[in-house]
Amino acid sequence: MITDTALVEKREELKRKLAAGEYRTLIDVLLDGTGRLVQKLTRNPKPMPYWYSAALIVLTALAIGLLTPILLGDFIDEYALTTFPTAGFLFIGLIIFKIQTGFTHIHLRDHIVDAIESAEDLIDLQNWLAVASNKKASTLFALAFGVAFGLLTAILDSTVRGRFVGVGGTFTTFIVTILLGMGSYYVLLFFTLPLRLSRYRFKLYATDPSSSEVISHLSSMLTSFVYLTAALIAVLMLLFAASRLLISTFIFLILVAWGALATVFVTIQYALAKIITRAKWKTLNEVQAKVEKLQAAENLAEKETMDAINRLMDFHDRIKATRNSALDLRAGLNFLNSLLLPLLAFLLANLDKVLALFQ
Repeated sequence: MITDTALVEKREELKRKLAAGEYRTLIDVLLDGTGRLVQKLTRNPKPMPYWYSAALIVLTALAIGLLTPILLGDFIDEYALTTFPTAGFLFIGLIIFKIQTGFTHIHLRDHIVDAIESAEDLIDLQNWLAVASNKKASTLFALAFGVAFGLLTAILDSTVRGRFVGVGGTFTTFIVTILLGMGSYYVLLFFTLPLRLSRYRFKLYATDPSSSEVISHLSSMLTSFVYLTAALIAVLMLLFAASRLLISTFIFLILVAWGALATVFVTIQYALAKIITRAKWKTLNEVQAKVEKLQAAENLAEKETMDAINRLMDFHDRIKATRNSALDLRAGLNFLNSLLLPLLAFLLANLDKVLALFQ
């Protein structure tokens, strides 16, 4: 009873913290803080929607990207052409990130936490959420990411153009890559979540674990990351089109994107299969133990004993025949659709070249 009470209390504590927003990421804090600032300045009693905050952040970055080079006298026309697509990518990226983190926290709070049967697993999940929402660590990672990739991007951009993009352009690049670093910190940690969850003990439908409600919620929470990432990659493809990349580069990027999406999808399916298989074998072992107990304690010549054993063996076979994974036709088709998004963006970005092939 003490153990059960501790488990219930741990569940309620974690659900309470999720509902209170204690595990907000750095981007969540940035979006919410921007909204509160605007709300305070405008004296608006209603909270600002997060897309409004995202638009303000992007417009600020866009203004810096356009005004700073002009003020410093190093404005470059080609750079201005890529600033607007970059702003669009940042806006959509912030929206997708906010949707994903919110979707994950809602699923954890409303469906998944209650199905976890171990206090130790709840503590482990709480630790993961604490690391994912660690503001200091994510800030340091974002700054390091921004400096490293910002400098690399500025060097490559200057090399392609044959001239330095300017102080203003480089400064704006750092802003963009720092924002990307904030999101990348959470994304990298999210990659570890499926395998972490695969070690947890969940309350599943013993007769057919793959049909359990929590498996459906786990699959929905984890695979939504694949679909939203595919959408963001498609937007990135359109952004690269503005940079006039070669078709060979586009093909390379698509292959990299497909490889990354496939790796994440396979990892998710492996984790779900591991959860299902563990629960399935738990039930099978219990049935086998009952059969062995009857064989050892009862007279096998008696009809009632054999009937009981046969019923248990039939039950055992029915459980054994159930699916070992959450992968079905719908999940497969959804994954194929996610792969088509970057390809569709590639075709749209190179529509003139594609049409020329049919002329």
